[in-house]
Parts: sequence; structure tokens; C-alpha cells
Amino acid sequence: MDDASGMEPDTYAYDELVFRQMLDEVYLLLDFISGRSDRSLAALAGIRIPTESAVAGAEEAPSTLDEVIAHISTLRFPPKQYAALTPRNAAFLILVKDRLNRIAGPANGMTITYTAMVVGSQPAPEAFETRHAGRTGPRMSLAFGAYPGLINSAKKLRWIIWAGIWLLLLLTCVTAYTSGVVAFGRSTLQHIEEVKQELNDLAGVIGNIETTQGARESPSAVGASGSRTPFYRLCDRPKLLAAAPPGDLMPVDVFDNPVERQLCDRWRDIDHRQTLAYQNLDRFERGVLYVYELPEVAVRGLRRTFGSESAKGEERFDIGEQWVGAILASLSNYVLPMCFTLLGTGVSIVRDIYGKVHEHTLSPRDLPLSFGRFALGMVAGAAIGLFYSPSQVAAAASSGLSGSIVLSAQGLAFLAGYGVDSVFRVFDAMLRRLERAAQPAPLNGTASPAIAGGSKAGNAPVADRS
Repeated sequence: MDDASGMEPDTYAYDELVFRQMLDEVYLLLDFISGRSDRSLAALAGIRIPTESAVAGAEEAPSTLDEVIAHISTLRFPPKQYAALTPRNAAFLILVKDRLNRIAGPANGMTITYTAMVVGSQPAPEAFETRHAGRTGPRMSLAFGAYPGLINSAKKLRWIIWAGIWLLLLLTCVTAYTSGVVAFGRSTLQHIEEVKQELNDLAGVIGNIETTQGARESPSAVGASGSRTPFYRLCDRPKLLAAAPPGDLMPVDVFDNPVERQLCDRWRDIDHRQTLAYQNLDRFERGVLYVYELPEVAVRGLRRTFGSESAKGEERFDIGEQWVGAILASLSNYVLPMCFTLLGTGVSIVRDIYGKVHEHTLSPRDLPLSFGRFALGMVAGAAIGLFYSPSQVAAAASSGLSGSIVLSAQGLAFLAGYGVDSVFRVFDAMLRRLERAAQPAPLNGTASPAIAGGSKAGNAPVADRS
């Protein structure tokens, strides 16, 4: 018999639940396909609809698309209780589901249901039928009814996607801030080096003038009081005259010509700029690099141990420059590449998920696969620097968009995280080249039996004696 009048209540309740789940999945497939301009339900025409005459063995005529859709709707709203739950209707739904899955490819009923749950899921209820009655749309109700076992997985993936997006934005801000810190610190150190170079060049010019003046004076010249006439630095003479008591005559010539005055004025200006540059470096060290407490404590300890109040300021500043340079180098060479690797991996995962949402191909396996891809991206970003340098990559990618493309270490790390599959394919190709290079060379231009056929252990190839 095709009816369910002889079924036990518990058995029928389970069969009806399975039948309803399959019917809900068919409705989701119909909704997905009918809303796409690149797919059509016309392939459903021809599926035989179960009728009363089919039970008696009569020939069934191929059905039209309208008849198939009408019968599916009849299964949803049967004229009497339990009338839809028959073996022939179940077989009919299986055939319809199979044909709809082929039309919807690469999506299928499960991925369409799971995507609908992830995109518009709500907290999973304890009592599904009662808690969501009247509170969800028809698509969500169908999704919850078709695959109730995927509700918790979809809810988890939804929250992980949102948390991952916010963490990706936070990591972007941290990476941008760290890049700005590195750029500002390098600019400050470069400015200090430029000021130092200007002082060194000017010191050489002033030194030549002082040497010339010293050569004109006799080393044995003695003053009127019988004491030796002191020799003063060129740019220190105005300071001595300004500090002398009123009326005290000192044997000091201020300047011999205007050029010397201009040189000393320039010296004072550059020295003032150097002082400001070191003050900026100190503020940068204490105000921006405050997260590096250990280097800061080490710097203060070195200053207290080796410095003194009478020590030269330049010696004290050199210690700060060394530590700031070391911190910037660690940020630039290790921290920033890893940050860009995480960014590249995160962007790749988000784009992959968005593409699957657009095509309705999300599945529960995407969550563990995303975690695995994230781990592989970190490993690829950390390992890519062992095989390639930025100069090699820039030479290889010299043409394309708009001229030369120069990749820094950060750009290379971002590409390694974004294209982790390509990176490991490159590693596989390198491994194959190493394996070919490790094979022994063939004898007389032909492959030896040991190489071509795989000789047994202990058998060496024998040369031809003919």
C-alpha cells in the first residue's frame, strides 16, 4: 500500500521528519535556482509524477515543468493528513533533489542551506519548532528544517567570521601604526646622521683654518708678562670675550675675516639643529617606543653605569641611537613581515569565504580548512625569506603593470600569506629539482639499468664489452 495507515506512531513521526527535511531542501534548491538568471528549472520536466494509476501498473506519461512544480506544492500542502508520505512520493523527491543539485552545481542543497544559516543565522534554540515559530523568514525556516544538525556549526562560523573581520581591521591598524613608527624613527635617525655629517664637514674646514693660524704663530712666542700666549679654538673666542670681566684685556683675536664669522655662525646653527634632533629622538624613544620597556631600562642602566654629568652629550646620545636603531631593525625585519603575513592570510580567507557565500557553496568543513590555511600562511611568511630576497623578486617582476615592481620584505611576506598555495607549490618544485640534481649522471649519454629500471642492491651496471 502507498499510504501510511498501518504505520506505528513513532515510526511514522520519524519518517515524516525525514520526508519534511528532504522537502525543505527541495524548496531551498527551487528558491536558489529560480532566483538565478544563469540557471533554469526547465530540466525538471520529464520526471514522472506518481499517480494512483501508477500503482496498478499503468503507463505514466512524462510530466511538464508546471506539473512537477504543482506536485511538489501538493506534497507541501497535502489534502489530508499523511497523504503525502508514500514511498512513491519519497522516490519522486529524491529524483527531483538529484536533478536540482545538478542544475545548482557547484552548489548543492547542503551548501545552500548552510550558507543561508551562516548569512542570516540566529542563536540556536533548544526547542527548534517552538522558539523559531513566527520569528524567522521562510528561507531560514526551510534551512533550519532541512538540516537542523548544522545550526550550531553555522552559528559558530558566523561569529568567527565577524570576529575575524574585526581582528583583521585591528591588525591593519596595528600594522599601519607600526609602519609609521618605523618610518618616523628611521627619518629621525637619518636626520641625525645628516646633521652629524654637516658638523664633520664644517669641523674639517674650521680645523684647516686653525692649523693655518697656528702655523703663523711661533711655538716659543712669549707674552709681555713672560707667559706663553694661549691658543684658543676659532669658535670659542667670542665666548671667552663675552665671559671676560669688564676692562680686562685678553690677548684674543675674535676673527681675522668675515668668512670665519660665517663659519662659526653656521657651526652654532648646525649644533642647535643637532640638539633639537636628539631631543626629538629622546621624545620618540620615551613617547612612542614605550612598549619596549626592557630596552628602555637597559638604556637607562647603561647611562647610569658608564655616563656621568661631565660626560659628553654625544656619547650619551650614541647609546640611545644604538638602541632605537636595534628596535627599528627588529620591527622592520621580524615584526612587520609577520604582521603583513597575517594580513595576507586573513584577506585571502575572507575573500575565499565571500566568494563561497556569493556562490552558496559554504560547508561545515570550511571552518577547519580556514584554520589550517591560517597556520600554513604564517609558516609560509616566516619561511619565504629563507629562499628569496627582495632584490631577486624585484628583478623577476620587472615588467607588468606600470614599470618595475619592487617588493620589500613586508610586500613579500604579504604575498606569501595571501598566496600560500602558490608558495608551497614553489617549494614542491624546488624539492623536485633537488631530487633530480641528486640523481647520478647516466653513463655514455644513456641511462644505466640501475637508474632506468632500478637495479637490485649490490648490483652495479656492467659496461658493454662488444
